[in-house]
Amino acid sequence: VSIPVAQPEKWDCEHPRLYTLEAAVKVNGSTTQTLLKSFGFRKVEVRANQVYVNGDPVKLHGGCRHDVYPTRGRSTTPAVDEQDVRLLKNANFNFVRTSHYPPTESLLESCDRHGLYIEEESAVCFVDQSFGSHVAAQDDPHYTAQFMNQFAEMIERDRDHPCVILWSLGNESKWGPNFAREYSYVK
Repeated sequence: VSIPVAQPEKWDCEHPRLYTLEAAVKVNGSTTQTLLKSFGFRKVEVRANQVYVNGDPVKLHGGCRHDVYPTRGRSTTPAVDEQDVRLLKNANFNFVRTSHYPPTESLLESCDRHGLYIEEESAVCFVDQSFGSHVAAQDDPHYTAQFMNQFAEMIERDRDHPCVILWSLGNESKWGPNFAREYSYVK
């Protein structure tokens, strides 16, 4: 399905303009399922060592974030995610790197609404050693499917979020052919 939009208002961290798509599945004239999805229009480019969003240079000011809460441990709720995004925006952040795993859907939705750029981390992390006579995972073709499945699932799930401007191939890992395959996929 193609839906032309002549001159969309662009999304960026200072102007988080969102649109809503409503899609419905109809069987014999009756709606059986409806989906509402927010999205935004923006273009991200890297020229030399500068990031551009919609043609404008961007300086990224921010830090890392884990899904953690004092009384819940390593889990959050949509309300906690929303609160975190508001606190980060009030602290003049415009950028957050998720840490060691993809973020919750509710965090990305909050970042879309409030205007916070995201570098999304893959679930692949700390890949940098071999054990005994085994080949390191980043070099081992037996692990290629695991690298690619996790990476592709992350991108397929979150590619419609305008807040995501960078995809991380893997956290704190050594380069190898499996990361090269992820890089080719995302390009």
